[in-house]
Amino acid sequence: MKKRVISMLLGMLMILSVVLTGCSSGEDGDNIIDVSQSRASAMTITLYSIVEDGTTEKAKQAVQDKLNEITENKYNTHVILKLYTESEYDNVIEKQIATIKADMDLQAKLKAASDVAKKAARSAGFSIASATTTEAAAPETDANGETAAETTAESGAADETKINEYGIADTVYPDEEDGQLDIFLINDYATYKDYVSQGVLAALDDQLTSTSKQLSGYIYPSLLSAAKVGGVTYAIPNNHVIGNYTYMLVNKAVASGLGFNQRSFTSAASLYDTGFIERAASENGILMLNDPVCTLDYATGEDASVIGTLVPTPMPTTTNATFPPAIIYGIPEYKSVLCMKNTYKNSIKYGDLKDYAGQNVITAFVKGTEADAAKYTDDYYVVKVAEPTGTAEEACQAMYAVSAYSVSVQRSMEVVNLLTTDTDVVNLLAYGVDEVNYVFDETNSIINLTDLKPGDENYYRMNPDYAGNQYKRYPSSESDASELATAADNWAAGKAQNLSTIELPYANFVVNTTLVPGYVSQDNMDDEDDDDETTEGETTTAAETTEPQVEFMDVASMVTALCRLYDDYNAKIENFSGTNPDTGAAMTISEYVDWIAETVANEKCVSDALNTSNSASITNQYLSYIGN
Repeated sequence: MKKRVISMLLGMLMILSVVLTGCSSGEDGDNIIDVSQSRASAMTITLYSIVEDGTTEKAKQAVQDKLNEITENKYNTHVILKLYTESEYDNVIEKQIATIKADMDLQAKLKAASDVAKKAARSAGFSIASATTTEAAAPETDANGETAAETTAESGAADETKINEYGIADTVYPDEEDGQLDIFLINDYATYKDYVSQGVLAALDDQLTSTSKQLSGYIYPSLLSAAKVGGVTYAIPNNHVIGNYTYMLVNKAVASGLGFNQRSFTSAASLYDTGFIERAASENGILMLNDPVCTLDYATGEDASVIGTLVPTPMPTTTNATFPPAIIYGIPEYKSVLCMKNTYKNSIKYGDLKDYAGQNVITAFVKGTEADAAKYTDDYYVVKVAEPTGTAEEACQAMYAVSAYSVSVQRSMEVVNLLTTDTDVVNLLAYGVDEVNYVFDETNSIINLTDLKPGDENYYRMNPDYAGNQYKRYPSSESDASELATAADNWAAGKAQNLSTIELPYANFVVNTTLVPGYVSQDNMDDEDDDDETTEGETTTAAETTEPQVEFMDVASMVTALCRLYDDYNAKIENFSGTNPDTGAAMTISEYVDWIAETVANEKCVSDALNTSNSASITNQYLSYIGN
């Protein structure tokens, strides 16, 4: 393959650089280029990740050797791969972190004792050297924020070398330090948040705007945004196809027979609002597959509540679009979906479309990729009713972080760059060594995995999602039809899907439950009016110009109550029996949802949450969040 030729050329260039460097003395020395002057000092970096059961130590070493052919030539960085199984991995990382923290605590105690001793010695008129050899906690940084070790590593100081069997000087890379933790995989959002709270992870935003700024051109903005905690980036997500669309399928034959066409259907609500479902039920009987979808985002966060907003499809692209919270039962689209689900609940079945082959499926709601839509178009009108969302959970499925204890954040990020930008590196980590673990089919751009079994001396497997940027990975002989379709034409369908990925309106909005509720003045008079209307010696207070004080619920209790109401009222709608709860008179489901919306509006937790006069209301918190 081409990479072999490139490796040979790189090897020849290395030999040439040694020869040129060795000839740099003499009369013509000033005209000789010393390649070593532009080369960073040798450094050893550790990279922790997960491989599948059965992967052998021999196979891991072979992958590490191939990886270092790239990293040593490109960055003068030696990478030690620390690859563990899923069941081992978390414990290994936790142990490394605990070891580092214990050492830091010891060094801090030694330094404190040394400081006390030096202070006592100075008081007695003596001078003693520091008893410690290592600074406690974080190392001191220079004006550029770099540690002394990092500055030395980038200084171009001469590396230690040894002569190999061919008479060429090879770089001797430093040994791994005890407990060294540089780059490591994170595949869980809760773990990510925990590491951030512990201060385990290095902040990477400075790198993303300087030496690693190219990453912003590779990683989709929705993923990078979702990976932030408190507005700070602590890990680099592996590019991958984000989420799934939700498609509404409408039976073409039934719809056209009733006088409907593709343009008749724009959302799940349109099935109900146009009368299509009612007519189809009366003339054909219906089978609806899976619950109709109306995407809501709840202002209370992960837990559903009675206040939120509709997530439209498509999402507005304008940057000033706002989504203030409202009572969800008053949202027309959601009301229609609730009415449809209640009216035809006995006609809703669940499962995959293939499970109902030959049956009269009038409409179905299915999830899939951009490439999946084409397989339904022969028999169904296909309508996107929900777009994929870039959530923190999605981003954290596979991401690489740099430890706050790394020997060099910058040098570690250079390796992370390769995981994002280099095709050879990504496929090496994903599949192993070419012509050992796989054979590359250049005609079809596919990886044909060799017939190795777990435990075979060369067996190597990694979850491809963990290998880096998925758009730099070739599909393999084990890829299913969906992945092959998504990966076709250099992952065109996957990239198109990511471009349409949305960020939910409340994705980064968090209700502050510690705020103390208070009344906000509704005085509309400006300062000039106040001056004009106040006579000499008189003062005007907020209390004199506002409505009477109101006692608002504390925010934590408010949020709990809002979530409880959601469970209570959605259960009532599901079990609606056709009568008014107050009078017992007959009532339609539409009238019943209206009654619920009015009832919910009178709940104190709801009124306090939406009241703009309440300084701690969820509405005011949201408006403050978006900058209004």
